[in-house]
Amino acid sequence: MLGMMKESRNLPIHVKLWMAVMVVTFAAQALYFDSYLHVTNLVTFLITVGLFAPLSFTLTRNINVLAATHFIAWPTVLAYGVYQVYLGQGPAEPVAMVVLLAAYAVFFVSLVLDYRILLQELSKSRAQ
Repeated sequence: MLGMMKESRNLPIHVKLWMAVMVVTFAAQALYFDSYLHVTNLVTFLITVGLFAPLSFTLTRNINVLAATHFIAWPTVLAYGVYQVYLGQGPAEPVAMVVLLAAYAVFFVSLVLDYRILLQELSKSRAQ
């Protein structure tokens, strides 16, 4: 984890800002432990960030591998959560719903950005 933090110092400022947005958005999920969708989002984020990301970075020493770790569980949680909200199973409180939808937006945007990073890494590896 410490090596991953040292390596992330070299990331561009827009990446660091996006990481801060992700942390704040998922920290807001902790306010709604009565909603299983919020708890699922928070647990998925914590497992990805706390277990899969450090493990994959330790194995590869490539900071861009963190993008790949998001594809482990985030698409499933995103699809399940949006489907539950579509069915009307989301939280009744408006603020809780906004926090939940913000988390889903972060999941989606992160997956799009991570896909771009992975494509760039793939093109780099093909060029070598």
